Amino acid sequence: MLMGFITADFYDEIYSPQIQGMLSFFDFSYVSKPNIELEKVKNLSNIIEDLNKIFR
Repeated sequence: MLMGFITADFYDEIYSPQIQGMLSFFDFSYVSKPNIELEKVKNLSNIIEDLNKIFR
């Protein structure tokens, strides 16, 4: 079973250490804001590509 996390990140909380630790529990993490530069977090526009890989 795979689990994902999607956030709008209104207050830039994605950079806090608590959220960074929480992201390790998810297989996929997405944020709707552009220009997020984190190793574990992708832009929400990449979700279609990832879903196509999972559900081939």
